[in-house]
Amino acid sequence: MSQKVNFNSMSVNKSKKVLKSDGITIKLNLKKLVKLLKKEMKKIKKMNKKKIKELEIDLNKLEPTDADNRMIDFLDELAREQKFKLSTKELSIFGKEFIPKGAKEDNKCLEEFTNVELVPERQKWQTKLYKGEKKGKYYYIKKRELRPMTTAGQKNLERELKLSKKGSVLGLGPKIHKIFYCQDEENKKNLYIVTEELKGNNLEKWKEKNTLRPSHTKAIKKLVDGLFNNNIFPDYVSDYNILVDDSVNPVKFFFNSFEDCTSEEDLIKEKKENIYEKLEYLEGSYSEHKMRKLLCKNLILKKIVKYSL
Repeated sequence: MSQKVNFNSMSVNKSKKVLKSDGITIKLNLKKLVKLLKKEMKKIKKMNKKKIKELEIDLNKLEPTDADNRMIDFLDELAREQKFKLSTKELSIFGKEFIPKGAKEDNKCLEEFTNVELVPERQKWQTKLYKGEKKGKYYYIKKRELRPMTTAGQKNLERELKLSKKGSVLGLGPKIHKIFYCQDEENKKNLYIVTEELKGNNLEKWKEKNTLRPSHTKAIKKLVDGLFNNNIFPDYVSDYNILVDDSVNPVKFFFNSFEDCTSEEDLIKEKKENIYEKLEYLEGSYSEHKMRKLLCKNLILKKIVKYSL
């Protein structure tokens, strides 16, 4: 099964990054990549209409894979240079601000919790997961970095939180206790999503000691039906994004990857934008967006930028 790597809120202020998502590791030299994009964009802007058309025809003969398309979209996002710091007003869309009262040096944003510990096997790109206790009850706390991000990255995060809250209310995902943002001990603002503890693990870990029976598969299909019936469309389902609560009998399954979900509204919007993009081609014009897309296709499909997933 193919896996998806989420590049949407990537920062480019360091020369090297290691991306980790669902068992995939990708090493990138982002400074070098951004420099190449700027250089190639200058070249394509100097080309006349005939040369750009020839490049377009040449690229249309090549058949991109799904991985190629993901990398093309990633380069396109980098080339836009729409990265900005979120304002207080924009941060408030995600949750309320929490201001620590004490002088705690480590994890000061989690001072409301005791016995805080990192859950290393549940880490993702730009995300850490902690477990902590509050008033005798345990919670999972997902810490999400709020680095300077693109407009698209901000919209994706808003969508993720909206669908996560919906899944929480419907009992399809972990029950959300609270969401807040806070400036940590390194003076970085992070988003914290606090969910009630599930006494179990993801499906991959659970299967190490248990057998997945037909009744379990039926329950997972019911979970997927619940997502789709409530306008939550997962990009994929795997052992990593299904959680198992084995403290009850029969065991219960929950979905835990709302960052990879879309809704009917998102799909309609995407389809409409694709149609608008096609109109540019019918007009025979070459906008900034169109030239940037051709540039990114050229870099990936002609193997100027190489990658492996």
